[in-house]
Formats: sequence, structure tokens, C-alpha cells
Amino acid sequence: MNSTNFYQISISGSVYDILNGPSALPVTFYNTSNFDNLEFSDPSLLTGLNWMGHPEVGFWSGIDTNSIPEHDFTQNLNSSTELVPESGLVKVTYFLTERSDLEISGSVNSWQNQIRQTRDQYLQMTDFTQLSDVPISTGFKEEYKVFRQELREMFDDVGPTGTGLVWPDMPTGVPNIDLPPLPPFPPLV
Repeated sequence: MNSTNFYQISISGSVYDILNGPSALPVTFYNTSNFDNLEFSDPSLLTGLNWMGHPEVGFWSGIDTNSIPEHDFTQNLNSSTELVPESGLVKVTYFLTERSDLEISGSVNSWQNQIRQTRDQYLQMTDFTQLSDVPISTGFKEEYKVFRQELREMFDDVGPTGTGLVWPDMPTGVPNIDLPPLPPFPPLV
């Protein structure tokens, strides 16, 4: 499998610019097939494509100068790049910036909407438990009634960043009802 850490570089004399990337090398570039195999057979050919008649282009490998920092939904992950023409490399440095209150609110709202979609599916899947002729005991019917009400109210006492949000306990052991367990919450990013 080929690396997806190459940057296509525009070369104009001693001026270098990133055209796109990071991405995998193309399989075919201009009239050269198996271009992507140069990563393994002769990576030095990628830094400048004079040999192909295209001195204005190169594919430089990206190297990380640091690891991606741990972050949460209150921070944006950013990167900066530095071109190193002597070695045909792109140095990538990762850093964090704080998100605005509006960005944080947007992330939390999107996260909660994902959870609401799942919640709504479980409400639909359990609608039948409240029908008058459903073949379950009154006790199990009441358990589902409580469960469904807790699903509806689960966002009522949630903090602005989603703190306190939990799935209610789903009734179990009900004959003839086999629902999948509630999934874990998606990550808040």
C-alpha cells in the first residue's frame, strides 16, 4: 500500500509552492504509468520531474515534526508546512487553537443531533409496546412507557457541553422483543 503523505509541488526557478496534498501518488502521471511505485523504487525521482519533461512539478514527501497533539472539541487541530527544497521534503507541524464559543456550540449541537437520531430510532422501534393489543404484560408495557419517556427527556438536564447525557436503561427480558442494545455515544469532536 502506498503512502498518502505526498505533496504536489509547483517549481518555478527557486520558488516552490504546494499545489495539493497530502495524498497518495497518482498511479499514472502524464504519460508515466506505475508512477506511484517510484515511492519504493527510486523516491529521488519524485522531487523534480525534469526526467519526464516537467521541471515545473515535483512530489515531495511530508514528514511530521511533532505528533498530533491530544485535543478535544474545544480546540481546532491545525498544521503548518515548511518546504525544504534541499531535501525535497515538506515539514508538517501540528498545533492547537481554541475554538470560539460559537464553534463549540455548533459541535455540541451536531453531536447531540446525532444522538437524537438514534434516540428517535429507538422511540420508533418501541412504539408498538404501547399499543392496547400488544402481547406483553402490563408490567413490561409500563417499563417501556418509562423507558420511552426517559428517552424523550434525556436532553432536559444536560449541560451546555453535553455533560450529564446518558442513555436510560432499556427494559430487558421481555418475551418476543429483541432490540439491539443502545450504542455508545459518538465522539464529540
